Amino acid sequence: MLKLTFSRKIVLLFILSAIVAALGIIFYNVKEAVVVAALIIFINFSFAVKMLLWTLGNLDEAITVIRKISYGDYSARIDSSKNKELEVVGVMARKLKDHDLYLSQRAYQTTMLKELAERISVSLDARDTLEIISGSLSKVVSYSTVSYITFEKDDEII
Repeated sequence: MLKLTFSRKIVLLFILSAIVAALGIIFYNVKEAVVVAALIIFINFSFAVKMLLWTLGNLDEAITVIRKISYGDYSARIDSSKNKELEVVGVMARKLKDHDLYLSQRAYQTTMLKELAERISVSLDARDTLEIISGSLSKVVSYSTVSYITFEKDDEII
């Protein structure tokens, strides 16, 4: 079966309506033309009703998936093989999942930096501060080795 996008179905309905109008204009006195026009109007109407019900079904499915995504279930998918316009829901889910992961990482880093700042503000000794920073840095940035240089003058770090 030929799969048409929603916009092409609308164009098809418009063309069928134009055919009916053209038949009415050309053969306005011929009874057979009225029968053909009535048949085309019936086909057009039934096609429009079917398309409306199909669209409402897709809309219902899209709303269900979007609701799941809004509650954090990024694995929710919509079958876009029936309607290519609904692929945007899947793209949105992937982008939201990526953004959620990014925000979680940023929130964790911010929390760790806040904790580090609080621990540093307690100690006024520069050596303790450097030890706190080098010990806590692994919570924010992954590394295998840390080193630092201090410059001292008269047993004080400058």
